[in-house]
Amino acid sequence: MDEENNGDKENLKETEAHLKPETVKGECMNAIEKTDVEKLLKNVKSISTKMGFSNLDSIKIITVISELSRNLYGHPSGGQIIFELARDKKKYGIKIIFKVKGGSNESISNLFCGDFKSKNEIGIGLIGVKKLIDDFRIESNDMEMQIIMIKWIHSKKTLSTKLSSEISKEFAKISESFIIVIEKHPKEETLVDIENIRKKNMIVWNLINELEKELKNKNELLKETRKELNISNEEVMNVMTELENSNKKLQNTMEGLERSNMKQKLYLDQLNHMNIRLKELDQLKSMFLASMSHELRTPLNSIIGFTSWLLMGMEGDLNEEQKEQLSMVKSSANLLLDLINDILDISKIEAGKVDLDIEKFEIAEVVNDVVNSVLPLVKDKGLNLIYNVPEGIIINNDKRRIKQILMNLVSNAIKFTDQGNVKIEGKLLTNKDLEVIVSDSGIGIKKEDMEKLFKPFQQIDMSSTRRHAGTGLGLHLSKKLLNLLQGDISVKSQFGKGSEFKFIIPIEFKEEV
Repeated sequence: MDEENNGDKENLKETEAHLKPETVKGECMNAIEKTDVEKLLKNVKSISTKMGFSNLDSIKIITVISELSRNLYGHPSGGQIIFELARDKKKYGIKIIFKVKGGSNESISNLFCGDFKSKNEIGIGLIGVKKLIDDFRIESNDMEMQIIMIKWIHSKKTLSTKLSSEISKEFAKISESFIIVIEKHPKEETLVDIENIRKKNMIVWNLINELEKELKNKNELLKETRKELNISNEEVMNVMTELENSNKKLQNTMEGLERSNMKQKLYLDQLNHMNIRLKELDQLKSMFLASMSHELRTPLNSIIGFTSWLLMGMEGDLNEEQKEQLSMVKSSANLLLDLINDILDISKIEAGKVDLDIEKFEIAEVVNDVVNSVLPLVKDKGLNLIYNVPEGIIINNDKRRIKQILMNLVSNAIKFTDQGNVKIEGKLLTNKDLEVIVSDSGIGIKKEDMEKLFKPFQQIDMSSTRRHAGTGLGLHLSKKLLNLLQGDISVKSQFGKGSEFKFIIPIEFKEEV
């Protein structure tokens, strides 16, 4: 298609090359010069383009005007070409009126029948003009003859009132310039120039005819293509029929699935009802645990206080066996109290009744408190406790809960490390969060046991012969507390080499609206 379009453009350029009018020499009144004619033809082409005519139609219009001008110069009495804006209902175009004095119906009729002969062949070109125009009619009497021609534009485009007015004014100016009056018959040199113009116009007509034939061939090719498309459409219709049959089968299948979905919906409704009931029971459980834990803490605190009082010798001296027995009672009571406190905290979190105490504090103070609390355990096991937290880091969060989380992590690290180091590190991140890492050189965790972490009442060693005591609530509680404090926790571990727990919390706690 690109090659064809390029060919059309070359033909149009060749056609335009032959449309340069020449001056007719003779004794004329108000005769227009060659440059004026060229300018007028360019104006007409510009107006036709502005109106929306194609390049080919514009060339046809200019060819018509050129031939009419030739006839005017060759006519004994001269004449006039008038341009107007033609309108008919929803279409519009260029109206060209060719006027000469002293008309003759007989010669014109003979001209279009092919019988008219002329020495200078003046008027012969009108036959070609008729082929290039859509509407063509002749009006003639003894005084004057006029040929009325219209070239309609084949487009859905409409002209605005403003543009119509501008075009009408331009046509009026051009019409005034195409008035030619000749006093005497042209000389021989005039006839020669007219003959040259006629020959050039014949070349243009031949080129236009070739273009029209080429367009006709393209239309035939288009028809063939349409036939092929019709055949393809039939194949598409067959495929569509098969698709419709498949859709019917699919629809039947969908209806069966819909019935199955209705049953599943009933089951889901029942499950949802059961889930709601389970949530209610879970809340009741949490409320029960919170209540019972509170009731148990009171007697336990009494036992711990009383055994501490006895161990201090406030009621008299104790022998070694008595001290050992009382120490075991106090240790067991403390362990049970820690368990009850953890259960109480978890119950409050699940019941949504945790009250956070948000305040500004220095993280180094919390780390020092935890270090002082665990120093006896570290010394008893012969471990190295290393901590590196820069001073001056102020955060706005719940101090007691962060201390509780850090204590759980450090206690676990000491518990599962028999030799080596326990390390606490803290630093500010670029996004203004606080990062705290607790690492150890202890027993580490196997990959298959990693999923047990952070689950309630879950320990890596659940056998009856396990070496390390505990309830399995510390990490679970720590994770839940960190979620409340808008933080998170992660772990890395290598079995036999140690573990690293890292939690991140925001420096500035954001109150929920």
